[in-house]
Parts: sequence; C-alpha cells; structure tokens
Amino acid sequence: MSDLFFFRDSIEPEGTRGLQAKAGAGAGETTAHEFIDFKVDAADGHIGSVYDVQTIGNDSYLLVSTGATILSKKVLIPAGMVERVDRDGRTLHLDRSKDDIKNAPAFDEARYRDETYRRELTDYYAR
Repeated sequence: MSDLFFFRDSIEPEGTRGLQAKAGAGAGETTAHEFIDFKVDAADGHIGSVYDVQTIGNDSYLLVSTGATILSKKVLIPAGMVERVDRDGRTLHLDRSKDDIKNAPAFDEARYRDETYRRELTDYYAR
C-alpha cells in the first residue's frame, strides 16, 4: 500500500525503543500490541483509546475506540498516523484532528481484511 501503514522511525527520541518502519515490524523489541489500552490524542485533543492492533499483510493498523462507552465508534487508523509515543503517559499522538478521526469510516469487522476496504481508508486518510 503506502508508508501510511508503517510505524514511523521518528516517533520516539533517538536511543529509545523505537518502532521500525519495516512492513509488519511492530514495536522495537516487543510488539505493537503493547499499545493496547494506550490513550489516543489527535492533534487537537483526546480522541479515545487503542482497542487492538492489527497487521494485515504488510500493513499495520490501530483499532481505536472513540467517545463514551455507549456511544463509542471504532475506527481503523493506519499506523503511519502515529506521530509520537509517550510511553510514560501511555499515550499515542496522531497527526490528524479529532474531526478527521471521528469522521473516518467506521470499523467494519466483516470487511477490514478486504483490500477494497483498506483502499477506502487510504483514500480517506491520504486526503
């Protein structure tokens, strides 16, 4: 697909356990699954929390639950949108606004492994 689906090399300070930008690389010496239950902040404020981390083919995604428990929406966010990781604060910082995330296509459990669905996500987030 594109670099949008790989964790960036630059999201953590040099010398720390960083994420690798290789396809399906995950997080440093552990795995990207360590981000489950991390808070997620958009560029303009808190948006939700990481519900799951998925690697589909060579692409990595965060499944993020937004909003209140009853009114929450799950969205699939490409890993490349993670701008910075605050491990001490257990927070992932994204390079998109809250509206960008809230207006994203809802997670479709029946289609998320389908390349057409992932292409729709690519088109949405790449705009």
